Amino acid sequence: MRRFRFYNERQNLKIGSSVLITKDEAEHIRKSLRLTKGDTIYIFNGEKEFKAELTRSRNNLTMAKIIEEYKETKAYQANLTVFLALSKATSFEYSLAKLTEVGANKIIPVKTEYSIVNLENKVDKKLVRWQKILTEASKQSERIDVPVITKPIEFKDIEKENLAEYSSTLFFTTKEEEYSELNDVKLGEDIAIFIGPEGGFSPNEKKHAKENLNLESVSLGSNILKSDTAAVLASGLVLYLSGLVAH
Repeated sequence: MRRFRFYNERQNLKIGSSVLITKDEAEHIRKSLRLTKGDTIYIFNGEKEFKAELTRSRNNLTMAKIIEEYKETKAYQANLTVFLALSKATSFEYSLAKLTEVGANKIIPVKTEYSIVNLENKVDKKLVRWQKILTEASKQSERIDVPVITKPIEFKDIEKENLAEYSSTLFFTTKEEEYSELNDVKLGEDIAIFIGPEGGFSPNEKKHAKENLNLESVSLGSNILKSDTAAVLASGLVLYLSGLVAH
């Protein structure tokens, strides 16, 4: 049976708590789902998920009461950060949604030499939209948490992100470059991957990644993939392989 899930950022949720549903979610509950007082919904806050009952759903006020904690056993999964090159809006936003479904924990947008977007004076507005996409994808995929997304950074500033905290740092490139096979890479619990834009990373960026950032170049095969395809495929494979070696 379908569960109707809604995100709430409150961290002190517990059994018996009354929860005010946000305006956008409340409108969805009333107008699209046509749920009413007494109906069951599920509320997640990034740490836990709860079963709740609607206690009011009319006019501009929708409330729910927490009934019990919803428990579900999750399989092991590594913590995955994706350094995702900025690309055209449709491709980038598709990647955000799919990376959420796959299980990425953090996404860092990166402006590269071949990025074809200009976010000047639009960053705050874009972040609001991106966060909404991540939240909706978390609801759809039944995740308890919502991935973190940061403000975009320049490729040259990647070294400021403390790469030493990751057990694996994988720079995805084409087979024309010197590379390792993904299944030969040692994966740990905290993994960072780097995905380029349309056209890939520039020669200067590839050189910088190898000589200055000490990233391990890996390939997804001989076919040239779109950036959004590469992002989802690489993330899925990395998380799958990290799960196989977990103990």
